Amino acid sequence: MASGVTALDQGVIVRIPIRGDGTAAAIQTEVSGLSGGLDDFSVIGPEGTIVAALNMANQVVLVKPGAAPRVLLTAADGLSTPTSVRVHGDHLYVTSAAYFTSTDPNLLVAHINR
Repeated sequence: MASGVTALDQGVIVRIPIRGDGTAAAIQTEVSGLSGGLDDFSVIGPEGTIVAALNMANQVVLVKPGAAPRVLLTAADGLSTPTSVRVHGDHLYVTSAAYFTSTDPNLLVAHINR
């Protein structure tokens, strides 16, 4: 078991493994260098693929282990300060808070191929 944590201003996702006795093991950096306000993420596969919301960049990115991030969605798709991402089945759910525009906070639903 493990817990994942983001650092909004650092663009980093870390993994904190939890030992059988409930104590934390050493922190492991899973992803770094995600600029644009890393707000939330979901791990979508056993190999560690991550979907992340970059709220200041108005982007949702896909990060596969050992690969550069790939932009999946942008403001052109309806994002406005995305704050949360979740995957259920073959659907990606993204909440947009519209912090800066105060116009059209929304829930965007997109199909995702795995």
